[in-house]
Amino acid sequence: MTATDVLLFSNDDRREFERLRAGDAVAFEQVFRTHYEPLVGLARRYVRSTAIAEELVDDVFAKVWIERGRLPTSGSIRRYLSVATRNRAISALRHDIVEQQYTLNDGWRAALPMTEAVNDAARDLEHSDVRMAVRAALAGLPARCRLALELRWERQLTRAEIAQAMGISIKTLEVYLTRGAKALRAKYTELFGD
Repeated sequence: MTATDVLLFSNDDRREFERLRAGDAVAFEQVFRTHYEPLVGLARRYVRSTAIAEELVDDVFAKVWIERGRLPTSGSIRRYLSVATRNRAISALRHDIVEQQYTLNDGWRAALPMTEAVNDAARDLEHSDVRMAVRAALAGLPARCRLALELRWERQLTRAEIAQAMGISIKTLEVYLTRGAKALRAKYTELFGD
């Protein structure tokens, strides 16, 4: 690769970033198609699961689209997406560790000299509150957004299956899923705090 090639590569990336920042859906689709599979491979090295890796990369692309106005003005798109994917995978691993520690600590709490019935009733009440909060948050969403979330989480359909069933693009589906997840998080925080 010559110095001229490096300069062209850099200019191409700069143009791609500009097109993405401007909301060019064709540019986004092109970047998605070009980088999706390699990014899934990168994420899979961290999380050891293709399904989880695909979810993480989907999250990265959804965030890129939603926050496209904040994209850098220079650098390599491939590097930017790789760093974002690596960071997302590491965050997922950290979350899993915290979740495992919480589960372990919950197991120890269950061994405390409380009656089993009290523990079960408290857990059932908490789960009931969470279920009601989720239902309330879902009810407040637009119909298409709610449908996308229900197909994804309740029916466990893949993103491709949902997009096909709803007759929308993966990008549009990502927007629906991201909006829905935000609404659910906001409702949970509103009701239960951090």
